[in-house]
Amino acid sequence: MTKMEELLLEQERIVAAIEAEFIRARDEAAKGASQAQYELALLLHFGQGVPKDYPQAMRLYKLAAAQGISDAQHKLGLMFENGQGAQEDFVQALNWYKEGATHGNVSAQMRLGNMCELGKGTKQDYQAAMQCYKMAASKGNADAQFAIGALYENHHGVELDFAKAAEWYKQAAAQGHLDAHVKLGQIYERGIDLKQDFAQAMLFFKVAADKGYAPAMLHVGILFELGNGVKEDVHEALRWYKAAASKGFADAQVKMGFMYCNARGVKLDYSEGMRWYRLAADQEHAELQKRAMPMPPKIVT
Repeated sequence: MTKMEELLLEQERIVAAIEAEFIRARDEAAKGASQAQYELALLLHFGQGVPKDYPQAMRLYKLAAAQGISDAQHKLGLMFENGQGAQEDFVQALNWYKEGATHGNVSAQMRLGNMCELGKGTKQDYQAAMQCYKMAASKGNADAQFAIGALYENHHGVELDFAKAAEWYKQAAAQGHLDAHVKLGQIYERGIDLKQDFAQAMLFFKVAADKGYAPAMLHVGILFELGNGVKEDVHEALRWYKAAASKGFADAQVKMGFMYCNARGVKLDYSEGMRWYRLAADQEHAELQKRAMPMPPKIVT
């Protein structure tokens, strides 16, 4: 049996299993079983094994939510926030997230914190956001730990404190949070509130870069280009820039344009440089006004 045949057979098994689960959940939901109502709503919400049906999914989520299923309360918040099955309504979304958060749902606590931080459905309130994030962080949620770090780094509702930001980022990074690795690398690279340490910055950037995370790849390239924490190596910098740029990361594409237009690690090649600049410009990168324009004609003397 070929790999393709194995995949098709596995797909058939999955479809059959979802169909069986749909029938089971439908029958149990009809008897008022709250968990079955939630599971059936999930299938209808995301169109797994059955066509998407937002109104029916919302109806079932409400039945389950009324019986205290916090996951259903969270999903109702998502539906109202995204305008699925009902008109977009941030206030309703906020109320459902509050219900879920009160019942200890980590996802609801995160969404509630985000809405308080951004002022969606309520007045912007960084301190309320911090409380929500801390509830989720106390249960080990890496996204919450990262969000708390960002509040300290950005002086949102708390005193500006890069050391505390780093503490929270480290907790998130320990769980594999790639953005936290990048943030820690930047803090050590800049040396704000902490001793500047390029070698430490490289360690944090490299962990995320080795997992294929484009922003981290860019930073590894920058350290090699500048010779910060490592021996200066424009060829190695170019390799990292290209790896990140090939993933569609606009900042890295701009770097590639710069390298070619300034003969950094490669032969001077305006055409190739402009190709990379235009790729970034196609993503509406901030550099497009300065970079993405035809090169002036050569003056023949």
